[in-house]
Amino acid sequence: MDLQIKVITNYSNEIKNSVEHLLKLLQGSDSGISDHKLREIIASENSYLFLAANAQDVCMGMLTIGIYQSPTGKKAWIEDVAVDEFFRGQSIGENLITFAIQFARRHNVDVLNLTSSPARVAANNLYKKAGFQPKETNVYRMVLSTDSYA
Repeated sequence: MDLQIKVITNYSNEIKNSVEHLLKLLQGSDSGISDHKLREIIASENSYLFLAANAQDVCMGMLTIGIYQSPTGKKAWIEDVAVDEFFRGQSIGENLITFAIQFARRHNVDVLNLTSSPARVAANNLYKKAGFQPKETNVYRMVLSTDSYA
């Protein structure tokens, strides 16, 4: 399979449609994403949106990575990993994760984190296979915006 993973640097309606489709698969709802929010992500110096596409430029999956500096080191979080149902089982997720790891290394990240629901068995197995280790901790969340998609 001919797979290309791109770091998205420009907005287009095609990209928006692809992201909305994959978000629907990830979240199970039609919440969508505003043009403003997507443009903000693409323009950000700390957030990177990756799209995986085939030779026909059909979007097969996505991943977002956020990178930041803290007193304990340079860190990154992988978010919003989603693969189109039609393309699952073809190593798209594995390729996206590998790409993200390499990207983080090129950006001198000290620690790369992600979270995954225990119910997502295949995803958790993929992350372990890629070298991620479970960390005994609690994740707490406070939603501060009604525009939140999570």
